[in-house]
Amino acid sequence: MLCPFSVLDMETGFMVHLILLLVCSTPFYQSVVDQPAKKLMDKVARHYKELKGFEIKFQYEIKIDQNLEGPYSGQLISNGEKYKLVIPDLDLYCDGTAQYAHLKKNNEIQISKPQTTDTRYHPSELARIHQSGQYEYRILEKIRENEKNLSVVEFKPSKREDNVFKIKLFIFEPANSIEKVQWFEKSGKSTTVRFLKTTKSTKLSDQLFKPDFEKLKGVHVEDLRDE
Repeated sequence: MLCPFSVLDMETGFMVHLILLLVCSTPFYQSVVDQPAKKLMDKVARHYKELKGFEIKFQYEIKIDQNLEGPYSGQLISNGEKYKLVIPDLDLYCDGTAQYAHLKKNNEIQISKPQTTDTRYHPSELARIHQSGQYEYRILEKIRENEKNLSVVEFKPSKREDNVFKIKLFIFEPANSIEKVQWFEKSGKSTTVRFLKTTKSTKLSDQLFKPDFEKLKGVHVEDLRDE
């Protein structure tokens, strides 16, 4: 996987830090595999692979100690290696050849080499994290939430020095879909993302996956691909 780009603005940098966290580690770590959890995760991975192109609306909130931020709304449009991620103050595009980060507060677009979109907001990426070999995972419990019976799969990184020490996926087994994900960090911060609506889309224009520069006249463009 490719490593995330850096964003200089502190406030936007916080958001972008959420955008591409934990997707660029390459070493293989031995993991403890719970077979029922693996069987379930394999079904979930197949479900999202079969979707191919899709649009997802989600909400997320961030808890730092006892302070809650959000909920915030977001949208993800994905088609293979191409995607568009929209969250407050940031639109992130990838057209397969370049990645464009539109930092709305700065009126700036940063262009970098293609990178994987954020695992937190991308259920098809979440559905495959058990294949990385970097996590011990198991079915932690069965719960009922929003009138649905959910299986909670808990992941813990084999690399104990990772900042994120626990991930929970809440899976609705009849549809093999991820309803919610929670990330827990050693700093005391936790992030919860709820996937509200997923729509399969077979016809997604390539124009969706790059900024419309005609409508963004006056925006500062910084090309970081040669740096």
